[in-house]
Amino acid sequence: MIVPETLCWVPNPFIPTHDIQCLYCGRLEQVTSCPKESTSLSSSTTGSSKSLSFIECKFQCGAKFCNEICRSNATSLQHHDKLCVGPLTSDDPLYRLKIMALEGGENIYATVMLALAVVLMSTANESDDVEMVNDMYNSSSSSTSTEESQTAIDEQYNIAQATHELIIEIIKQEDAPTLQQWTTLLQYINQNYIPVHIRSNYAIECDKIAKDNNDAAEEYEHLLTLAETTSFIELIDEADQHFPPIEMFCLLKKNQPCSIVQHSCIPSHTIECNNGMQDLKYIHITSNEINNSMLTCSRISNNDLVADYEERTFALQVKGIKCNCIRCKFEQQQQQQSTELSNNDCTMDELNSLMALARSQSRYDDAYDIVKAMIQLTPGCGKALLLQSRIVGWQGDFSKREILLNEAISLATSDQESIHAALREANAYYRRGDDDDEEQSAPSPWITAEGDLEDYVFIGEHILDANECQQMVKLAETYHGNKYDGDNNNWTTSRHYAVPTTDVPIYQIPELLAWFNEQLKYVIFPAMHTNFDIDNSCFRLRIFDAFLVKYDANTGQKRLPLHNDQSEYSLTIAMNALNEYDGGGTYFCETNETMKTEVGGVISFCGDLIHAGMTITKGKRYIIVCFIYKEEI
Repeated sequence: MIVPETLCWVPNPFIPTHDIQCLYCGRLEQVTSCPKESTSLSSSTTGSSKSLSFIECKFQCGAKFCNEICRSNATSLQHHDKLCVGPLTSDDPLYRLKIMALEGGENIYATVMLALAVVLMSTANESDDVEMVNDMYNSSSSSTSTEESQTAIDEQYNIAQATHELIIEIIKQEDAPTLQQWTTLLQYINQNYIPVHIRSNYAIECDKIAKDNNDAAEEYEHLLTLAETTSFIELIDEADQHFPPIEMFCLLKKNQPCSIVQHSCIPSHTIECNNGMQDLKYIHITSNEINNSMLTCSRISNNDLVADYEERTFALQVKGIKCNCIRCKFEQQQQQQSTELSNNDCTMDELNSLMALARSQSRYDDAYDIVKAMIQLTPGCGKALLLQSRIVGWQGDFSKREILLNEAISLATSDQESIHAALREANAYYRRGDDDDEEQSAPSPWITAEGDLEDYVFIGEHILDANECQQMVKLAETYHGNKYDGDNNNWTTSRHYAVPTTDVPIYQIPELLAWFNEQLKYVIFPAMHTNFDIDNSCFRLRIFDAFLVKYDANTGQKRLPLHNDQSEYSLTIAMNALNEYDGGGTYFCETNETMKTEVGGVISFCGDLIHAGMTITKGKRYIIVCFIYKEEI
């Protein structure tokens, strides 16, 4: 869905960027080298290596334009000559206005500078929007004053008073807005401007590198330099952090007023922009389960959107918005510590929508509150009881997760088989018992990594029997293939929400499970107790999840992006020989190094370390991955 043409827009100076942007059309270009060293630009939007040189503002205010046409249009249509601070001194009213707006923060800057652009447009005789603009800053306020929003309204009035005299000096025309008009205009713009993000072309280039599975870091030294990192994997997996998007504050044309797009804290759409500010689009981001016909977007920043209820409500009040979405209703109830769910109108579908949002934003405490409301709404709901145990696992309390699973068996009136299956998985893996034979020592030493990873990462070569490892891979391929009528593409690909892998759970294949449990008892767990200095008399190690992963350079998953695990300890076992594939290995961001072993080798590490699976470029690679926690005896 195309967003209507913008009435006016201003760039957000609070967000740093490596891209150069035309002040008139919004077009982005890349700097071929560090911006401090060169102003030469290269176009990345066409894939051409043609070099460009932007035209700078003749008053040297720092603004840049694609060409003379854009610079001329910026003067005649956007009145850049009146907004430019290049030739100004600190005594100039425009200079003082911009300083005042910048000191007020993003919201005030956007409001004041958009309002100034609107006023300048209204004074231009050639503008087709004069009548619309006059209606805008002469119309009555559409907001309703409440006790909660009074502080925000007072703040707006103070801003209006402080800036109005400067506006009179800047306009220098008899038809400059009165204080009442200026106040109304500020309020209108504060309520209706929309933040729009233009993704950095550098981040887009990183995406292309990742898509092409190109690990040739030496070809992209300019990106590494600009991102101030030596880690190529970190560069492509965290591109948007190294190259933040440019944020623009936009006011849309009145013939498609942005007031028709309702704010929601569970938005169905986001507004994105391709190269150029005339190409705004509503991008569908999630199903609006409450009303599929309603188009909503967030009118506050993403930082405010993921904040708690109190912080988010204040951000909305500043914009004159009183949100009645189900998320605000639910969180208001939680804040008031109400125990009566009937006081909240949330249905199960609405709670499911809230849960999906909380999960996508990793707000696990909020997710736990939501699932408790689900259970209160529908006692005995097996899906909700099972979800409650999973959320506790996401929070890292695996022992409590198992307790909740056992309790769910007696409480659930539906989906009991799903709960039994989760319990079977939890109980499938070896755990040391009181009547167990004493665990044996590891047959060969595991060596700790050097430098910053010392005592956090341990590597063992030839720990498990190579022939047995390869037999287990054949068993898994055969067993899994028979189970799915010979279609090995049906390995699970969605068991893990954040970072999915192509895998098969160990517990599903009896012979593989028996072999794996024997390795845990006699080889892996004894070594890990020693490596990580875990007291045998107080703790025992438990498996939270274990699965055989397959990387396939031809048709399957080739790599795993940067992430950390929801585990106390993690472990990988190489299940096939190095000569069967090229590439691969476990990359650790902390030291910018990749580790891999021959078949039967083991790498164990603390689960909170940022790591990735390096790209496999030829053949197939098989590893067993384990998520482990220690349980108090």
